[in-house]
Amino acid sequence: MLSRLLNTSRTLPPDNVPTPLALSSSSPSFNETQLPTSSATTSPRSYADIAAILSPRVSVTKTAPGNTVPRTDITLFRSSNLEGVLTDPTRSLMHRTGTTEYSVFYQVPKTLLNVRPALAQALSDMFAPGIGLGLSSSDDSNGTTIEISLNNKESCDFAVSNPVVIGESTFFASPAVHPDRSLLRVNLTKIPIMPHDDNFTRYGLVGEIVIYLDDWSGRWFTGNGHVYLERPASNETRYETLTYKIPLEGDKPFSCLGTWTNMGKHCVYCKRLKGTIWTDNK
Repeated sequence: MLSRLLNTSRTLPPDNVPTPLALSSSSPSFNETQLPTSSATTSPRSYADIAAILSPRVSVTKTAPGNTVPRTDITLFRSSNLEGVLTDPTRSLMHRTGTTEYSVFYQVPKTLLNVRPALAQALSDMFAPGIGLGLSSSDDSNGTTIEISLNNKESCDFAVSNPVVIGESTFFASPAVHPDRSLLRVNLTKIPIMPHDDNFTRYGLVGEIVIYLDDWSGRWFTGNGHVYLERPASNETRYETLTYKIPLEGDKPFSCLGTWTNMGKHCVYCKRLKGTIWTDNK
């Protein structure tokens, strides 16, 4: 269990906070920050090449009643704006909109619901009154999601960088998306096996790009994945309209298909939307 976080309006004590990843104005671009590159090759890497060098997360995808298939999730990219989030691609990250200006989320799986009182107590010890402002929770088929509202960004960074250990279980905090931003998860299909380029930043701020190894064995990339996009409420940047058929930049005119909540009707033949699209900064 972590020691209590001191109640102070100044920057959190340096002896309690790990040194964050330094991000200067000359930080590498989108392509350069995705994954460490090998000095042995400079040729473009495909999705399959990237997946081969990563330690994947394994989830379970239900395909029929009583039947499950293991699905391996590969994180190709995670935004450098997620300060305090470890670069470990095996660490799962929640993308949820917060209800307050500064908050973080914890996920308690259904198999560990009995540890919720101990986790709440540990979080209370970690964030003194005045720093920890409130707790809210919601339940779904995956378990319980806990939102902890905090007093400032430094407290959120501290939470994200310092997991809570209860017995043999470790609980990581994910930074909340600011309530002034719109958040969209786009489920992708028919992703081509091609060099990975900057293909989604023209639609919004990219939080994370994930592909699946989801064949019968859970070991092969079959063209599926998802991307999280954010758009600030007011921004000078004008993003392109997101469509069902998403063109991918590269040496050849590749494309993939994207679906999202409340996207409206779309034609599976001509790939045109017949209803709502994600356009402007909404």
